[in-house]
Amino acid sequence: METTAADGTRVPGYLALPEGASAGSPAPLLLWIHGGPLGSWNAWTWRWNPWLLVARGYAVLLPDPALSTGYGQHHIQRGWGEWGKAPFTDLMAITDAVVQRPDIDEARTAAMGGSFGGYMANWVAATRTASRPSSPMPASGRWTSSAPPPTPRSIGSRR
Repeated sequence: METTAADGTRVPGYLALPEGASAGSPAPLLLWIHGGPLGSWNAWTWRWNPWLLVARGYAVLLPDPALSTGYGQHHIQRGWGEWGKAPFTDLMAITDAVVQRPDIDEARTAAMGGSFGGYMANWVAATRTASRPSSPMPASGRWTSSAPPPTPRSIGSRR
């Protein structure tokens, strides 16, 4: 599936639906944000497998917002150095498009991710809840870095 961002850019993604999702029985939606930030859902991986959640009854949205690879340099540059701007608005645009579907329960949405996805899941939850208090989006995210924690010596060397 896809939508169009406010600036006219195509925002691609994948939507995995559980069996039985329908207008009479809409599925809760999980927005699963990939890590990176230079990453994509356009390749298979065993590590990040949405089918376990789909089997438990969740619709899983796997978007490729600004900074995602595989869609050209412009798609990356739109979010470079501004994670809270185009990547966030792309995530909200595709989520808003998906929750318009009758087989999705807009009242039951959440965001999750790891690494950059964890950062963005928490950003989405805080920002969306502030702008839409009647429609909060809880998040489960973990932001990690492979860089070692700073030491007094390394901090002193950065001056």
